[in-house]
Amino acid sequence: MWLISKDGQGLYNLNGVANLYFVGGSMDVAVRVSFAGPQKDLTVGLYDSTIQAKAAIRYVFDAITRGAKSVELPDEDTIEQLTRVYEMKSRAANGKKTVRRGGS
Repeated sequence: MWLISKDGQGLYNLNGVANLYFVGGSMDVAVRVSFAGPQKDLTVGLYDSTIQAKAAIRYVFDAITRGAKSVELPDEDTIEQLTRVYEMKSRAANGKKTVRRGGS
C-alpha cells in the first residue's frame, strides 16, 4: 500500500514503514513515519491539533483495513469532516455523549 503525504509531494511504500505516529503539543502536530532500518523518520503531514492528527492516522488505518492500494493524508477540509464523523461514532444514538457511571 502507498501513502501519499498531505502536501502531495511524497509517496511512501507502507511495506517499508515500521510506525505511523504523531508528535507535538496542542498546535503544529506532525504525523510522521518511521522506517524499518536506519533511515530517519519523516514528517508526512502537519495538523493544527492532536485531535486532527489522530483522525488522520485513523483515516490511514481505515484505508489499510479496507484493502485500499493507496491513501492520501487528508487536507484541512477533509480532516474537519473526519473529526466530526469520528466524534459522532463515540456518541450515543441520540447524539449525546455517552454517560459512563463508575460502579463498585
